[in-house]
Amino acid sequence: MRLHPAVPLLLPHKAQHDIQVLSFNVPKNSQVFVNAWSMGRDPQYWGKSLEFLPERFIESSVDYKDRDFEFISFGAGRRICLGMPLAIRMVN
Repeated sequence: MRLHPAVPLLLPHKAQHDIQVLSFNVPKNSQVFVNAWSMGRDPQYWGKSLEFLPERFIESSVDYKDRDFEFISFGAGRRICLGMPLAIRMVN
């Protein structure tokens, strides 16, 4: 799901007020799309992003249940990936 998300662009959001995200200015009422496809391939977070390396999660300090959005491609909240709890149990 990280490398091949079912929906590469998440649902559009609308900026409620002027905001700055990193170095980008987003004016009020702008429509914003989240590119899940790109997030799943970002080497800043995934290192060798195109390789299957399940061991990368074993010593990770990132909490997939919290506000660490590196795992957003796996979903969040009630819509989190159904396979994630099974994978966590198998690794532990």
